[in-house]
Amino acid sequence: MAENEKKDSDQVVKIVLLDPEGRLLVLKNENWGPDLPGGHILEDETPEAGLQREVEEETGLKIKDFSKLEYESKNKLFYKGTVSNKNISLSHEHDSYDFLSPEAALETDMREIFKMAVREATGK
Repeated sequence: MAENEKKDSDQVVKIVLLDPEGRLLVLKNENWGPDLPGGHILEDETPEAGLQREVEEETGLKIKDFSKLEYESKNKLFYKGTVSNKNISLSHEHDSYDFLSPEAALETDMREIFKMAVREATGK
């Protein structure tokens, strides 16, 4: 690692990212299943800056309007946001993506902590 590169912290940020129709972006990876956009923030990075960076790295999307959810789990913070541009450019971390209704997302094998965030963000 280069001397000026920052290390990942233990803090993880994830976002329930909704399109104008209320469907949420679900990223997919064959090794760990359905996932929400986000990841580890860097040392000395705010959760909000880390979230914006992670979402852009994973999807190519820039998010502006988002807010923190009440639900937290250990080292994970969750946010809710909206996206109008659905031109997704996936990073190597995910194999595919879909925009699913909250009900359909909750029927997937997504981790329960992510489902809790989906429920709070969508009221389902």
